[in-house]
Amino acid sequence: MRAIVNITSTRAGEAAGWRARQVKVNDKNEATLAEVLKATTLKDGSSMFDLIADKDNLKSDWALYVDGFLLPGSSSIKSTIKDSVQIHVWDYPFTTVRDA
Repeated sequence: MRAIVNITSTRAGEAAGWRARQVKVNDKNEATLAEVLKATTLKDGSSMFDLIADKDNLKSDWALYVDGFLLPGSSSIKSTIKDSVQIHVWDYPFTTVRDA
């Protein structure tokens, strides 16, 4: 399973060192959001999960846009997604000025 991770947040972009990447998770057709975030590496060797999640939930200052649905801060990341889904990483709450 693979997902496409797109970073809109300046904070996450600086931590990752990239803005969009294909992430290979497993050899199945689906994975949980948590599994995808754990497989998404940042430039210091940690994962996107380490940066934006705590246990089974997003941290309150992050949001994900996944397959047409917004998961605001503190949402569960236990849901299962299908192969080739795009995930967008955002700061939360949204501000009137978007990150550059």
